[in-house]
Amino acid sequence: MGVEVQLEVETEDLEQGLLDKVKSYCHQNIEETLSEDVMKQVVKCLLQENPDDLGGLTALRGFVYQYYVAMHYMVEMLYKENAWWTEVIFEFLDDVALLGKDKIRFVQVKTVREDGQDRHLKPSKLSKRESGLDSWLDTLFLNLPHYENRQKYINSHDSTSNELCVQFEIATNAPYDNKSLKLYAQNTSYQLSKSGIPEGDSLKTSLLKVYKKTIKEDGKVIGHQDIYFNNLVKQGADWCLERFHLKHLGFMDNLKEKIIGKISDYCKINLTLHDNDNSIESKLKSTNLFFGDGLLYDYVARKIFNKLLLRIIQRTHRDDLPNKHLLVFNKNEMEGWIMDWKQSALMEIQRDIEHTVQREQFSNCFKELKEEIATSWNLILKDDLMGTLTWMYDALEREASNGNPYVYEQFLNRLFHLNNSNIPSKQTLKDAIYLKESLKYMMVCLAFYPDRNFLFSNAQLLFKQGKQGEEAWNIFTLYNAREKETYAQALRRIIDRSKDCLFTQSLKHTYYCFVTHEEKKSSFSEGTNPFATLIPITHNHEDSEIDIVRQSENIKFQKVDILDDIIKRFNSSSNNRSFKDQEYRAAWHKLLNQ
Repeated sequence: MGVEVQLEVETEDLEQGLLDKVKSYCHQNIEETLSEDVMKQVVKCLLQENPDDLGGLTALRGFVYQYYVAMHYMVEMLYKENAWWTEVIFEFLDDVALLGKDKIRFVQVKTVREDGQDRHLKPSKLSKRESGLDSWLDTLFLNLPHYENRQKYINSHDSTSNELCVQFEIATNAPYDNKSLKLYAQNTSYQLSKSGIPEGDSLKTSLLKVYKKTIKEDGKVIGHQDIYFNNLVKQGADWCLERFHLKHLGFMDNLKEKIIGKISDYCKINLTLHDNDNSIESKLKSTNLFFGDGLLYDYVARKIFNKLLLRIIQRTHRDDLPNKHLLVFNKNEMEGWIMDWKQSALMEIQRDIEHTVQREQFSNCFKELKEEIATSWNLILKDDLMGTLTWMYDALEREASNGNPYVYEQFLNRLFHLNNSNIPSKQTLKDAIYLKESLKYMMVCLAFYPDRNFLFSNAQLLFKQGKQGEEAWNIFTLYNAREKETYAQALRRIIDRSKDCLFTQSLKHTYYCFVTHEEKKSSFSEGTNPFATLIPITHNHEDSEIDIVRQSENIKFQKVDILDDIIKRFNSSSNNRSFKDQEYRAAWHKLLNQ
């Protein structure tokens, strides 16, 4: 099986496993009927690291809340002063278990609809039984005997409940408004004394109430079986309640922000690269996009939050995992993940900033060219040039919004480096000038054509095309040597890249390649210029050696001097025609094909 096919199968398994979990949650916790499309939407949001996109799916926010509680304890585990546990066992038997050297805490996650009217917990909610010892409290305390029977699933921990300090917790988004629950909500030490539980306590009374299980035979009731809580949990109801804490973690959005805040603090305190001015952190802090460390690490923490959520889902998407150790998240691996994700997040942020800077560079160049057209160009040409320039800007923005966010990086890499990379191009102060000049040359070249197009492809070269009426498209490319190569060197480099580029090799017709800002200025022959008779102008050219380069048959190289000459002639006071003039268009084609 190929790697791609294998990855596809794994993705399908992940999606189906998570969907099965959502369905199970709906069956157990939601009275209303939800369509499978709604459930799939939740799965899509979670797997694409977009939990905030759940939007109005309030009925399933409780499902995601379970993950948030696990994340809360995983992040808390990183702080020595707060946490004694070194492992978080996600969905161990029921929900979450925290395990340390000599302690274990069973945490059951229970939620209420945050958009509901009655959101407060009452004792009856915790102790309501449906078909056995299945109340919230029953299932929480029954984790203990289950744990004793299933220690083999936990990393070589052989301690018994007698040797462990045992704690119980219901973690919930629901506040309480009942005095009898106050006792347990304030039991943050998980150590109530027996005298602390008042006589007639409603939770104790409910636990000790005998459940009469109906016994049927052939569909007929033939008797009842008395089931006692203290028989199933040998330590007894008092012992369990003394170790029980009702923990209100806040509504979903509040809990998320608490987790992000903890991650942010941990990254800032524990993982900052000290005294390294060349680190990504130092560079990002020096930008004016972040006001102090807080905003920077909040960005980082939000990216880490999404990575952690996805990692938990990947490890726990199936209840029938052959390797139960995948359900155990330990402190050491958490620390390693946070460090890796932090560096990855910083690099992503740096890249986003560089992307923004490069996009702004284009925007500034277009703005300066518009001002130049408005103030310095022949009045007759302004509409042609302004329309062409606006089209160029809109074409780039449209490509960016249509699924290619790195079109600006690719544009610069093709223009300056003859590659199609989406990595931000390293820029110098002069590169802004080179980019502006290159955009101006493209504008002039395309101004002759009423139909234009950028060829956004996987090509190494920067292609654009123009068309007049029913004629075939003329294809152009432009390479800016940035005064680092001679004309001949640039031509050799372009030819070499064109041989390696599948898109370039697929072009069957001649295309025109302009080289600009070469290291040595080359001359342009006035005698062969068809515009000379149309718009006379005087030139002073320096002689230069003509380099002979063996080139591909369908590449026709042109020196950018012809575009400079057009700019001078068209913008002269003696010119009274526009780019749309038929004689000018004919002269342009004659010039290209000399």
